[in-house]
Amino acid sequence: MFGYATALSEGSRTAGIVGASVNCPFGRRQFVKLKGVTFDNWIRSHGGKDRTERWLRELYPWPVIAQIEFGEEYLHARQIVNHDHASYEIILQDLEWQRSRRTFKYRVYVESDGLGWHSRPYSDTYDVCATKDARFLTIFHTKKKEPLERVARSFYARRWADLSATHFKSLAVSRFLAASIVSRVAESVYRDLELSYYPAAKLIGGDSPMFASGTEFWLGYRFFSEQAYSWARRSVGRARRIVCFYFADTKYQFDTNLPSGVSVKAVSQVDIEELRGEYQDLILALLRRLELPVRHDRMDFEEITSASMEQTHGAVTDGDVHEALAALKRPCNSKEELRYQLAAGVILNVWIENERRLGFIQRKRFYAFKRYIGTLADWALERSLPGVDLWAERGSQSGSEVLYFRIDRVDFSFHAIPVSRTQLLEAQPVRCWSGVRLKPVAPAVLRWARSLRGEQGSQ
Repeated sequence: MFGYATALSEGSRTAGIVGASVNCPFGRRQFVKLKGVTFDNWIRSHGGKDRTERWLRELYPWPVIAQIEFGEEYLHARQIVNHDHASYEIILQDLEWQRSRRTFKYRVYVESDGLGWHSRPYSDTYDVCATKDARFLTIFHTKKKEPLERVARSFYARRWADLSATHFKSLAVSRFLAASIVSRVAESVYRDLELSYYPAAKLIGGDSPMFASGTEFWLGYRFFSEQAYSWARRSVGRARRIVCFYFADTKYQFDTNLPSGVSVKAVSQVDIEELRGEYQDLILALLRRLELPVRHDRMDFEEITSASMEQTHGAVTDGDVHEALAALKRPCNSKEELRYQLAAGVILNVWIENERRLGFIQRKRFYAFKRYIGTLADWALERSLPGVDLWAERGSQSGSEVLYFRIDRVDFSFHAIPVSRTQLLEAQPVRCWSGVRLKPVAPAVLRWARSLRGEQGSQ
């Protein structure tokens, strides 16, 4: 139940002691919370704002602002608001009656250390405007450049040292940067379509596209592939051609059937194929949950497999899996790329085995990635790359074929690859496997292969 705030006399400003009273032309009211503090209400009256401003507003702490006590008696008092397992300290710093607009403006300071991935840290001041009967009108940050804009500027400039991991790694930052990358990729790839940002577009949920060219073309966006396919199917009939971009592959099976004229694409694949990888390092950071790119001293493979690495390579993470799934969508055009994609295959082998041990039997379907390993083998055989050898042999225990890739003395092995049943099993000379198992050090192997691919790319 809503109360009522003390209204200030026209033209006055109160910043005094808690509990002070003023003469009010509308009568004294003990109003506590504003009504209708939601992004949906804001967008209804601010739909003409540019997309960046709308994204920033959508990522404001709306549920927290909605709980703030806005009465005059709360001026300068410390309020604690809890939301989504995080604690926020609130101070109502100022309360002003804007005579010309006949609205109240409340200056609110919000501070929070955040909590893990979902709640970003705050140390921000907002101005909140409302009518005299406590109806919310608008909210805006008091600084010209908002924190997320400063993050984005450093992110796109690749000034990693300017990004504090504490303030950078949060869901709000991820959502803002992901939408920004999709926007840049889309406008570059579809520049001939005269795309417009869709009026009802939102970062989180909703059925609207992000961009549209009338009813000729709709471009949607979701972070995960399952939601991208679902959105694309729901949009059938609303535009002649429908495309949806996504960042990360959902890590379980779902319906991927699409009608004619509808397609779903990984933004990493579009970036590589259409823009020559202009944003590949930024996309990778998002796939790895905003893991900042760090230049490591080059690791030798012997170091990776040595006893000293056994305690430091770490378990396979969600970031490793998302990176691996994206890696296998890249075109293979060099020895370095081949090594990187085979390292991704090792990651997926380990992940699937771990998931099945935990009882997720359906993860076995992800072994479909092995068809692509067979495609890589065909590609490598056709080119006879220096330093790359392939052979196959029957496994001593399972009896099934094992396909081996040797790249500069490092052996990658995979069971049950379709190509191993053809020319490799008999036509190629059999070599002796090095005996070094890559699965126990799979994350380190992925980082090592990525670093070698990066060196080749810079050259």
